[in-house]
Amino acid sequence: MRIVTWNVNSIRTRLSQLQTWLSVRHYPEIVCLQETKVVDELFPLSDVQAVGYTAEFFGQKSYNGVCILSRFPMSDVVKGIGQPTIDREARVISATIKDFRIINVYVPNGQAPGSEKYAWKFEFFKALLEFIRAQKKLYPKLIVCGDINIAH
Repeated sequence: MRIVTWNVNSIRTRLSQLQTWLSVRHYPEIVCLQETKVVDELFPLSDVQAVGYTAEFFGQKSYNGVCILSRFPMSDVVKGIGQPTIDREARVISATIKDFRIINVYVPNGQAPGSEKYAWKFEFFKALLEFIRAQKKLYPKLIVCGDINIAH
């Protein structure tokens, strides 16, 4: 199974590139997108369906947003990690595809060490690690991907 990940920095801005790329590639079965920057109601669902994908998305206006596109049905979709302080930002979506559990993550940019955003990033990582550990117990075939934002 081919899985790709792409920080699209606005799915509506990159939609024609995404459609073209999906049409000319060897059709990855799963595509994980980050920084979609669109609320769920405005997600271009029919456009991704037109190139043969189902979609699950967790969006936010102007910021963040994650999405999983799949050539196969998805089940057990979870938006966020179940922690309101973390889930106020649309940064994690999970789904089961075939016998794999996919977690697509858009990690916050921490900015400079010592900054408020830096502290938030580590709070996010701590909560994410707890979530991943819990998911691993439920789903032995676990794949975590996305934009991890490790470098400054």
